[in-house]
Amino acid sequence: MTNETQKAEPVDIAEETLRTNFWLFLRAIRGAAARAPLWVTTWFVISLLALLVAAPWHGWFTEALANRLAPGEALRTLSENFRSDHARALGALDDHTSQTAVILIPISVLVGIFAAGGWLQVILERSRGRSVRRFFFGGARYFWRFLRMALLAFLVLALVQWVVYGLPWDALVLERWLGLSASDRNPLDALDTELQAARLTWLQDGLGTLGFLFVSAWATFSRTRLALHDTRSVLWASINSFFLMLRRPIKTLRPLFLLFVFELVMVTLLAGELTRAVDAGLGAEGGVEAREAYLRIGALLAIGSLSLMLRELLRGAKYVAAVRVSQEIIRKTHRPDPWRAIGGPGGPQYPVDDAEDEYGVSM
Repeated sequence: MTNETQKAEPVDIAEETLRTNFWLFLRAIRGAAARAPLWVTTWFVISLLALLVAAPWHGWFTEALANRLAPGEALRTLSENFRSDHARALGALDDHTSQTAVILIPISVLVGIFAAGGWLQVILERSRGRSVRRFFFGGARYFWRFLRMALLAFLVLALVQWVVYGLPWDALVLERWLGLSASDRNPLDALDTELQAARLTWLQDGLGTLGFLFVSAWATFSRTRLALHDTRSVLWASINSFFLMLRRPIKTLRPLFLLFVFELVMVTLLAGELTRAVDAGLGAEGGVEAREAYLRIGALLAIGSLSLMLRELLRGAKYVAAVRVSQEIIRKTHRPDPWRAIGGPGGPQYPVDDAEDEYGVSM
């Protein structure tokens, strides 16, 4: 082997590593898609929560419109007379929806926390089969740890929002940088052009979005570290994850950022355009027949359900990517890896599945 070949080989390995890490988000999506029972389960639970909000509206409209209007007459819009006659009932439905949302939104957050533990349990285990049972076991196993992590992430996110939209922004950007008076009702009116005010608002919102994405990625890697090392110290895991992301920002953040872009394109942009195209014919001037209108409503329901499915699938893909990155760059602990060995505390540890001797055990 020549010296030139020896010098070129590490460069090829590094380029291959970068290329592999770039496409990690696609492998993560494929890995999560292969575990269909998991994201179908979470989709079903979230859909049930949405049904609790929609059911009272459906029941009331079914009763209010029965034998009073011609079939399909109120399909596209509600007349001003109808809204006036039923103003009290519609207001009561609005209040009921608001009260229900106050309860269901925290429940949906708890479902996400539970799902995170379930995904990590299934991803980190080497066993196969009965994935839904192991999913629920993992959700219960890590729930309280991940709940504490969620509370910490909410506090950090509130701090980030205060920095970007609160006193630090007013003092550093408006007053010291631009020389504006932050005490004015609308200090941006003092700028020369509306374009400057718009750009400043875009900068503020962009920083807020980047802060939200960073905190979300940090919480994901913190949960992954807690499950990977089976530790209970949320604060220590979050500190280690923060400095890990600072040391290796590209390797840790790129897969999650690409997954976010994929979700933005597929769920927000593509599904949004499809929804607007299907909904365009349902207005008062749509001119579609009742049968076609019902088909369009069914299409809207299908688009919403598929979008929710994709979001739940990408939730799993996010943890698949975080586990792959963490297993590659996080320093191994001195104690036995709970996901690669079996044995009581202080006793012998037996490797799982991949042992080369007769002492290997199978899950």
